[in-house]
Amino acid sequence: LLITYVLLVYRFRSDIVQLFTNCLFFFDEIITTGQGSIYGRFFSTTVGVGLLMVAIMVVKGADLAPALSSGVVAPQWIYAVAVPSVLMATIVITSLQVALLWVIGGVAMCSDVTSAVMRLRKICFAIFTICSAPTILLYALSEIGRSKAFLYLIVAELVTIFLVFLYETFVLFVSKKISVLHWILYLCTVEILPLSL
Repeated sequence: LLITYVLLVYRFRSDIVQLFTNCLFFFDEIITTGQGSIYGRFFSTTVGVGLLMVAIMVVKGADLAPALSSGVVAPQWIYAVAVPSVLMATIVITSLQVALLWVIGGVAMCSDVTSAVMRLRKICFAIFTICSAPTILLYALSEIGRSKAFLYLIVAELVTIFLVFLYETFVLFVSKKISVLHWILYLCTVEILPLSL
């Protein structure tokens, strides 16, 4: 996975630099004008790397949970069941969120906002993948007793990118003169409801 990540950074280094530069100075412009579409292959690749990161977190979690509770090593069948199950759940939840987003956008006749939110989701996921992959790799390679610091760092990165996403969606809704109530309904319907199922 380290090789995959290094290849991702090397192959798309200009896209990564441009994405971070644009996010620092022209974030609203990328979201609203569709400039995020220029990163098509880059976004597709980061999705694959992101799913591999999820698989690593599941494997490490399967190692960590029994060791913390009873000091035993997890049986091999847990990996064969847990990794595909979590990956499938991630894909299903994401697909459901995208479907709900497009249905709500179609009913409300605001496809431009829907497209902007989709671009924002891709940008935030790409940034999280690029920034958190080294931490996840260190977490996976660390000993069970010393992995907590890396886990806390991963959670902090996840919370930070989620807060940025919330803020940017709020700014987007306000800029399109959509009420805060609709923004709250969007969060409940698209972001929270699929996770609660």
